[in-house]
Amino acid sequence: MKGFSFLLPVTLLLVACTKQPPVIPPPVITPQPAMHVIQYQNKVVRYAGAPALLDVDADGSLDFVFGVQLVGDPLLQADKVQFLAKSNVDRLLAVNAREETPSLAKGSLITAGALPGHAWYDIASIVLVQKTLRNDADPVWDGNWRKEGIQYLPVQLLKAGQRFNGWIALQFNQQSESLVVLSSAISREPEKTVQAGN
Repeated sequence: MKGFSFLLPVTLLLVACTKQPPVIPPPVITPQPAMHVIQYQNKVVRYAGAPALLDVDADGSLDFVFGVQLVGDPLLQADKVQFLAKSNVDRLLAVNAREETPSLAKGSLITAGALPGHAWYDIASIVLVQKTLRNDADPVWDGNWRKEGIQYLPVQLLKAGQRFNGWIALQFNQQSESLVVLSSAISREPEKTVQAGN
């Protein structure tokens, strides 16, 4: 009986102190605003090829450029093949402290405010993915965009002080060493949250 009287309070204490996981409400998703969508007929970007020049809102001005550059690094005795995304004035990319831009999955939210860990920058030049070539090692691929499959680059256009959110669909292929620009969409309404790929 003595052992039972000791076990009962200990058992009750353990059961009472068990934490329940917090209930996280589902995110509130507002309806997707009207979007201006452009299909690029699979523009292929590769080393020694032409860059992809995009006018995502069809206003006649250049918004974003995707290209490839070769960079020699004499200190590391390596060459780097870099796939770049560049933005123009008032054309913004989300950039983090390591100068990377996120690759979003379909359905990810793109808000007018900063994405977690990122800030919006115009006149940016960001390495999406790079291949490092060294004489003493196998080639190495680095960057947020090195995985295969369709990914979405969050973008913003700044017009008359208002932000228009959107995305550019990209597909990287290590085998062919190419970046394919598939499509883009930009909100027709300012300051609206949009879903990548929708």
